[in-house]
Amino acid sequence: MKKYALLSCLLIAGSAHATWVPRVTATTYIATVHYAGGSISYAEKQAERGPLTRFADQVTGGPYSVETTLNTFLKQQATNNGVQFYSGKVTGSLLFTLAPAADGTVGITVQAPRYQTLMGYSGKRYGISFRCTNTAAIDNFTINAQLGSPQGAGQILPGTGVSGNPSSSTDCDSNLSWILPVIGDYIVNLGSSKIDGAIISGLNQAIAGVAIPFFKPDQNYLTALSNLIARDKVVVLPGGGSFPIGQYIQDNLAYLLANSKITMQIDKGVILSDLTDETKWSATANLVKLTLTSPAISFSVDLQEQDDLQWIWDKKCGGRYGTDCNIP
Repeated sequence: MKKYALLSCLLIAGSAHATWVPRVTATTYIATVHYAGGSISYAEKQAERGPLTRFADQVTGGPYSVETTLNTFLKQQATNNGVQFYSGKVTGSLLFTLAPAADGTVGITVQAPRYQTLMGYSGKRYGISFRCTNTAAIDNFTINAQLGSPQGAGQILPGTGVSGNPSSSTDCDSNLSWILPVIGDYIVNLGSSKIDGAIISGLNQAIAGVAIPFFKPDQNYLTALSNLIARDKVVVLPGGGSFPIGQYIQDNLAYLLANSKITMQIDKGVILSDLTDETKWSATANLVKLTLTSPAISFSVDLQEQDDLQWIWDKKCGGRYGTDCNIP
């Protein structure tokens, strides 16, 4: 079966039948700090709008921002060429690295394992009707940028670059695959000097949304790091004793931000569309794993999202698929 026919079947099947659909009734953020073999865990309800929620709001939109930037641009390119843009998705964890340099700037690297698009094209040529799909992707999609001095306003500096391993393939239900406008070229060009200014601008915004909160205090005069680990947090050490890691961070924040390498593995959290077991009344997923390394201290923090769920019977049926929408 050709890809286009398979896609059509999946789209029809996915939207035709009634099913149980999860709804979030409450979200809890759970943080665990690891230091010198010891740890401390603490939780916060999203409804409280406390520091963990502020941290999550500040940095966890990164994967979606990168995805949205690329999708918006490529959808427009597809439309301009008479092509239907079905989907574009960043898959895998976004790896975000902040590395301060001696001149006061901060080097930024963002890596995504894969960005993939699916597009379609149909028409009639030489008396032959055709339907085609194009799958294009970048593996090891990497963005390199630079942030201005942490002591300054904190802005992305000119010179953002993108690289990766691009690929593109087209499949048709006829022998006319060569007529599909080569939208895959726009993916290929992301890894070359031809990258479009609109993508650069969008990626800069995505990067700034994650990086700047670490260096520029928010309305509560807290950075992303101090939102994640408040002053009162104390790690219990193995064998006895403790370390006031929250107090240490607050008292040495300027030093840490100027001398530390910060690596964050950023995930999308709980994805409702991936949940299918209506007997599960909660779902937990990783949001961020942050590791800070400096000459003075090293530690890591895991942040998870835990959602309480309610399952609703969604009556997506009717027409040629029948009208029986009763709960089984």
